[in-house]
Amino acid sequence: MDSLEDAGVPRALYEELLRNYQQQQEEMRHLQQELERTRRQLVQQAKKLKEYGALVAEMKELRDLNRRLQDVLLLRLGSGPAIDLEKVKSECLEPEPELRSTFSEEANTSSYYPAPAPVMDKYILDNGKVHLGSGIWVDEEKWHQLQVTQGDSKYTKNLAVMIWGTDVLKNRSVTGVATKKKKDAVPKPPLSPHKLSIVRDNLREGAEQKVVFITGRVHPGETPSSFVCQGIIDFLISQHPIARVLREHLVFKIAPMLNPDGVYLGNYRCSLMGFDLNRHWLDPSPWAHPTLHGVKQLIIQMYNDPKTSLEFYIDIHAHSTMMNGFMYGNIFEDEERFQRQAVFPKLLCQNAEDFSYSSTSFNRDAVKAGTGRRFLGGLLDHTSYCYTLEVSFYSYTIGGTTAAVPYTEEAYMKLGRNVARTFLDYYRLNAMVEKVAIPMPRLRKGKPPSYKHSLLRGPASNHPNGKGDKKSSVNHKDPSNSF
Repeated sequence: MDSLEDAGVPRALYEELLRNYQQQQEEMRHLQQELERTRRQLVQQAKKLKEYGALVAEMKELRDLNRRLQDVLLLRLGSGPAIDLEKVKSECLEPEPELRSTFSEEANTSSYYPAPAPVMDKYILDNGKVHLGSGIWVDEEKWHQLQVTQGDSKYTKNLAVMIWGTDVLKNRSVTGVATKKKKDAVPKPPLSPHKLSIVRDNLREGAEQKVVFITGRVHPGETPSSFVCQGIIDFLISQHPIARVLREHLVFKIAPMLNPDGVYLGNYRCSLMGFDLNRHWLDPSPWAHPTLHGVKQLIIQMYNDPKTSLEFYIDIHAHSTMMNGFMYGNIFEDEERFQRQAVFPKLLCQNAEDFSYSSTSFNRDAVKAGTGRRFLGGLLDHTSYCYTLEVSFYSYTIGGTTAAVPYTEEAYMKLGRNVARTFLDYYRLNAMVEKVAIPMPRLRKGKPPSYKHSLLRGPASNHPNGKGDKKSSVNHKDPSNSF
């Protein structure tokens, strides 16, 4: 019996070991299958990456070719004769000899493909002609008449007409962007690139556009912001003397409703897809946040444009618990910049009885990181100021009293008018309401001009970068222009 039991124990142990071995073999087989599946996936991904790299290279070549074709097409739309586009080769940036001669005829200059030529100083007077650079001469009397032109847009148009004449420009856009006045009209193509560069080189130095960007109704339930924005728009397009001066010296970009789908649906804070748009400025999606994406791209484009100075961004909101109108601003490490940021709210407090500077605050709350004020305040340079303008849903108090005055639609629009009026004080344009004076540049013989043409700029023009430190003194209300 003992021998039988001893023989049974090794057999049972053998069978257990056999089962373990078979299980390990099965696991090994599964692992090998998984390894082979992973290898095949990696091979496919490698092929896709290789194809993607080839597509990227091909797309880059096509983009370069498209850019060159666009340049040639713009030149073809200019005053020169037609150009055979088939002669433009993708592998060569230089034009063929016959094309080079064609380009040189454009506006008596070869600025697009410059040929070696002696450089002449600009604004030299010789035999009743003024040299504008690039070999372009204009009549001295017409040049003097141009300098007294009021308004940057009219100055630019008259400058182009003076150089090339009305026949060349009657079907062209001087702004550099294809435009059309009527809905069904064919857009006017822009000038050729070198013509645009000539116009820009001869703009008055102060003709740099100072832009004020205003947005509203990013939260659809904050209806008071629409009335404030309406007050700003109605005043700026009116014939009021202050409005005319502001239009001459500033460019106002206004997006009165950033959340139209939320407004249509009657939402209080979110868009159609449930997003709080004022928390997605960091990385807006063109699909999920199209209005925000478009406005952000426009602001970045203006910020990168050397001829544009984005001076203000104001986002208008309504507040459900606080009274009066007030502002939120940003906090900066630079103490001087922080103090300059307080100038505009102080001036607005002088002009608007319902605006409270004591309720205005400057913060860096983490929860506000995705707002337009916080994002753009970190993106733009020290010459730009970003605010959130808040106005109460309910009422305001007048200084020295404790009685609450209910807000009305007219009161909201009056605050908007006072916001617009404050830019007159900020840029010290009060004297321009009666008369706008533009200095005339001096002409010299044989020497470059001692200074460039200047136009009235911001509060202080001695800032190192030429944009001014934007300090301003407080201007009291003018009783004759009360709003």
